[in-house]
Amino acid sequence: MLRARYRASAALKRTTGRSYLELERELEPETAGDLSLVVHFFERLWIAVEHHAIARQHVTRLFGSTFYWWYEATFRVQFVPLSTEVSRSIRLLREWMVKNASAEQIESWRSSNEQWLPVIRPAVDGN
Repeated sequence: MLRARYRASAALKRTTGRSYLELERELEPETAGDLSLVVHFFERLWIAVEHHAIARQHVTRLFGSTFYWWYEATFRVQFVPLSTEVSRSIRLLREWMVKNASAEQIESWRSSNEQWLPVIRPAVDGN
């Protein structure tokens, strides 16, 4: 998973401004697969949280910082606006994370990720 996240994030840094639908057509199959792996990991995490199939009290500590980076670096602009079932799950996970994390946790996520976040341009369709 770590390698997939690294390869997917490197590809996304080169392709900011494109939606995930465009990226699926443009990326090499292996890189598109890495991106899909990351997206569906967070989708499954939301499903586990939603259905209490995970120790929810640990989710923000275990996944908060990594999810924060993915959401701010790419999901927010390139994926959530697509309004698919998967993008809805990602949006709901973010809402849950923000609601269930402390202000100190959120600030820690922001400050520890700030230097790594790319400058995001809106997706081509303006969302």
